[in-house]
Amino acid sequence: MRRHVAASQATWQRHLRSTRGLRVFVDEQPGPCSVRGGILRVQKTLLRHGVTLEHGPFVAKETVHVCAAGCRKDGAKVTRRARALAARIPPKAVVGYDVVFVGLQPFVEHRQREQIRGALETQHGIVLSTGEISHLCRRFLAYLDALHDARAGTLRAALAADGGWPLHIDATGEDGRGTLLVAFAGWRRWVLGAWKIPTERAETILPKLTAVVDKFGAPCAIMRDLGRAMKEAADDLVAARGQPLPVLACIELTLDGSITIPADMVNHARSAPLASGVAWSTLTGFASTRTASPITTSGSISSHNGATVCRGPRLPELLTSTH
Repeated sequence: MRRHVAASQATWQRHLRSTRGLRVFVDEQPGPCSVRGGILRVQKTLLRHGVTLEHGPFVAKETVHVCAAGCRKDGAKVTRRARALAARIPPKAVVGYDVVFVGLQPFVEHRQREQIRGALETQHGIVLSTGEISHLCRRFLAYLDALHDARAGTLRAALAADGGWPLHIDATGEDGRGTLLVAFAGWRRWVLGAWKIPTERAETILPKLTAVVDKFGAPCAIMRDLGRAMKEAADDLVAARGQPLPVLACIELTLDGSITIPADMVNHARSAPLASGVAWSTLTGFASTRTASPITTSGSISSHNGATVCRGPRLPELLTSTH
């Protein structure tokens, strides 16, 4: 059975490659002029190379029409290209829109460029360079960003229908490679914004958070880490809106490090569990799903397999106050 499947696939691949360079004629009815409704006449024909998952590699002979009355729009002659071709291939490009979706592969399937390139050749008979694969991945992200902006109203309505949404913000980076800032809708688990920023500073973070709130509405709470820049940016965002908004904090436990809990937070959590939003036994007894070892009850939290404790209001400064 496997040999039969392999033989059938090889035959299909040979048949697919045999269409390489196939010339097709694209000549559509142009319709009326978009300015005055006049007649469009043939201006020229041109050859255009294309590659799509739908058709494979091909050469299209496209007929271009122009307004017979010489109408102009935005300083240029009114022309009409073939809609069927424009719907499949971007302007001044060869690789079609459907191929651009290989941009999903690095992020969803965790594939490298050579793996993507090999899959395109094996499964679709499309041969592209690794440089072109990288370019398609960047184009995919640009299209995804444009679609995200275009559907912002729909996403905002969905978040509002949930009765609100918590804004999670975090930034991570490596030395010399900048920082990635992410804004995340906690309950929906939607990424509302992601940016490469040069450094983690409040004046850099705040405009990004403001843009998210303007686009998707005010959150019901903000969850951040204990970094100074995040604290300042979150506080400034709340102050700018002029409305009360809880700002919570999470303690991030790294694999090799530890985080010291300040004494005022420790004392307040022990003495006023209801005000702090968490009982001391819960805070100190937290264990990750990977280990049964409890967190130490001293003023220091040891590393815990990368687990994260999220308890609020803000730790430590918001254990006694709320915006």
